[in-house]
Amino acid sequence: MEKYESGTFIQGPLGRINYSLSKPATPMIGSPLVVCIHGLNNSMSYYKELVESINAVNLAVLRFDLPGHGLSSWHCFGNLTPQDCIDQIDTLLESLNMSNTPLYLIGTSLGGLIAIYYAAYKPDRVLKVSAICPAGFCAKLSIFHHFALNYIPLLAQCIYYIFPLHWFIRKERYIRDYYNPDKLDQKIIERRYFRGCCYSKQLRMTSLRVARGFNLWNNHQVYSDLRDNYIAIRGHTGICFFLGLHDEVTPLSNLLPEIQRITPKSRMCIYRECKHQVLEECRQYAIKDIVEYLKGSSDIEYNSIGIPVDSLNIKDLG
Repeated sequence: MEKYESGTFIQGPLGRINYSLSKPATPMIGSPLVVCIHGLNNSMSYYKELVESINAVNLAVLRFDLPGHGLSSWHCFGNLTPQDCIDQIDTLLESLNMSNTPLYLIGTSLGGLIAIYYAAYKPDRVLKVSAICPAGFCAKLSIFHHFALNYIPLLAQCIYYIFPLHWFIRKERYIRDYYNPDKLDQKIIERRYFRGCCYSKQLRMTSLRVARGFNLWNNHQVYSDLRDNYIAIRGHTGICFFLGLHDEVTPLSNLLPEIQRITPKSRMCIYRECKHQVLEECRQYAIKDIVEYLKGSSDIEYNSIGIPVDSLNIKDLG
């Protein structure tokens, strides 16, 4: 069973960074670099099947493991913040002599939120953002998790570090992430389950560090910054959303009002038989839509993707 994909390693502010740079057969000078940012408890291999399709339209792709994820260094305590992740991206770009290369960002879940942070704070660097089920308006925590996270974080981290919680992991936990797991390649669930057991301590410690360092639940501020700093420069075509209709991690009922507030004329693709893992559940359609967005160069091409953000009424979601 595959553990984690091993790429090239460099040292960054938080330790080792594992990354992979894939170039097209006939690279074009001056073309943007596509930077793929994975989600919480995932790794750079999440985008492995997307690379070939992006390379086919003459774009290079940079994938990497976020701090605490995959084969990048991980730590037990402290917070993991948006700035830490921004610094990691900048470290990679500098090491590749691409600090001045324009960027197309693709981010899923936590990675989508990081892409939004990066575009909001460095709008001159970013040309397009593909936000796949971005975090920032996740479903509410249970009372127990809210209490542990906010009032006894050190105790929670110690419990996660000391006790063999992987003994209690069940495969059904991962199946719940998908709308129709029977239609999914079972290797995907087997791989996630294997990694959840094999890297249990790393994943749990990193999850706590992220939950302490990011606002994953009511993050109006960064979305406002995206509107004021990035969309004000790039316009509504600078971002496109790719969302699962039945997402329970970042429910549409939470996210839709926010993106309608900041960029009502932007486009979104909604996948009817998907939850949060859009690239795994609706792989063929999602990859096609993302590539269409990246290679488009006109408003007409952009407006042919999905539907306008402001065309869907929150009441229509039931």
